[in-house]
Amino acid sequence: LKLDRKKNRIREQTAAPTHQTTLATMVLRPVAKMLREIARIPPPLLRGMHKPRRRRSIGDVRFVYKGRYYRRSVAHGGGGGNVRNPPELPRLPLSGPLLAPRPFRTPPNVEPVAHAIVTSDALSSSASSCHSSSSGGGGGGGRSSWSWPDWWKLNAPLVVMNFGSLCTLLAFTRSDVLELRCCSVMGSSSFVVYTILQPPPIRWGPASWSVLFASVNLYKIVQILDERRGNVDLSPRERTIYHEHFKPHGVTPKQFEKVYDAGTTRIVRKGGVITREGEIIRSVKLIVRGNTRASTLGRHLTAMGSREGNRDAKRGGDSGAWIGEIAFLRSVDVVSFPRDMPVSIGDGRGVSQSTQSEPPPARGGVERSIVKPAISNGDEKLGHRAVSTVVAVEDVELIEWSFKDMETVMKSSRDIQDSLTRAMTAAIVGKVVNLMTSRQSAMPKLSTWLDHWKHSRIVPNDDVDESEDDYEE
Repeated sequence: LKLDRKKNRIREQTAAPTHQTTLATMVLRPVAKMLREIARIPPPLLRGMHKPRRRRSIGDVRFVYKGRYYRRSVAHGGGGGNVRNPPELPRLPLSGPLLAPRPFRTPPNVEPVAHAIVTSDALSSSASSCHSSSSGGGGGGGRSSWSWPDWWKLNAPLVVMNFGSLCTLLAFTRSDVLELRCCSVMGSSSFVVYTILQPPPIRWGPASWSVLFASVNLYKIVQILDERRGNVDLSPRERTIYHEHFKPHGVTPKQFEKVYDAGTTRIVRKGGVITREGEIIRSVKLIVRGNTRASTLGRHLTAMGSREGNRDAKRGGDSGAWIGEIAFLRSVDVVSFPRDMPVSIGDGRGVSQSTQSEPPPARGGVERSIVKPAISNGDEKLGHRAVSTVVAVEDVELIEWSFKDMETVMKSSRDIQDSLTRAMTAAIVGKVVNLMTSRQSAMPKLSTWLDHWKHSRIVPNDDVDESEDDYEE
């Protein structure tokens, strides 16, 4: 009995886990089977459960029977089973001679056919043409179907657009205003043509703006051509002034007329002061007739005086004809000078050595310490001051422009601004060249200086005019 009880106990203990595993298997197996069945359902079927599948409707049926073309409409309903079957149509014979389709004829009470039927003759002719075109020049008499007119018809808009883009790119690389505007007009016109050649609808907005840009540039081109090539009747006196002072620097007759009309002609009598040293300069002057003498602190400056014949005799030309051009260019910022740069040309030593008729001052003396502050006086609050005194040796005729009038004339046109800037800059360079030439040639000996100083103290100078004596006093 004890052994039997022990065996039963052992059997029960070993059978308990098996019973639990079987219970879990019995519970989970149906769930797994159900999931496997759900996974087998195709996705289109699941989509059709919540959204009805759209069936493609058949509008009509087209067919050819005994050489005639037929088209029959097929009614269709909204549901899946309401679509009617197409009508019973006789089938074509499977054997026997093939009949070529007859010319198209619209059946009675049937709408005209939208699509054309290609006959067997047309197919054979097209096949032969394709064969001849593919053979090209290799065959006996084959001729290619490609031609320039056909290519141009297909690519004309693209060619016009690229041409206009190249013109616009070229315009940005030009420095001349006339060339820039001409290239811009060509670019805008090409864009208008390209827009019109495009398939409809035409984009009228960009085309209208391009037409406006081209019109403005054309108007400015006409103005520039009139300014550069306009005919002007100049008097002999005006023609002389133009050829001496303006034509070498690129000023056209039309531009010269505008500049000349903006100025004021004035006559300065013999001995009159044109510009006094230390005074604020408010105008630009051009000596057109007569001789002048320039001096600073009693020293003669040949480089800043004007005299007939200097244009051919001196390397820098008649540099003293322009007066006040440095101050004007600094005032309008046409030429940018450093703020600590003196307005004059050269330092005290250069000014003293630029004269051939008077001895130079002592080096490092009191006179040099006075000269440098005087010629470097360019305070912006007080204006630009004259660095020398210019006196008329004889009756002098000059043209005077105020800074405001000259600036207005230069702002009216870029060509006028460039031409007048070149003329004034050439005068400044001429002063520097004449000054350096005088410094190299005017090196008198010490005995010459002492002799001149001795005679200037004993013998009065009778050659000086009364007007100049009054000025020196």
